[in-house]
Amino acid sequence: MIVKDIVGIEKKNSLIYYREEFSGIAIYHILGKVQKGNIEFLVEADPMGNKNIILNLIDKPDYPLLPIRRDLKKIIQHLIDTSSLPL
Repeated sequence: MIVKDIVGIEKKNSLIYYREEFSGIAIYHILGKVQKGNIEFLVEADPMGNKNIILNLIDKPDYPLLPIRRDLKKIIQHLIDTSSLPL
C-alpha cells in the first residue's frame, strides 16, 4: 500500500446537503521515502443512498497517480464506513 494515512482532515462548509467537502494531508510511502501532500475530496450521496468519492490531489507526488488514487479512495471509504470523518 502506497498511502499510509490521511491526517488533518477538516470539513469545509457546503451549501448542498448531500455533498460534503473535506481537505487533509495524505502520507505516502514511496520507494522507501515518506512524503506528504495536500488533498481535497468530496463525498456525495446519490438518490439511492450510495456514496460517491471525488478526489483531487493538490500536491501530486512523483509517482503514477492511479495506484495512489485507488489507495486514497479505499482509505476514505473506510473512514465513511466507520463514521470517522469530522462532522
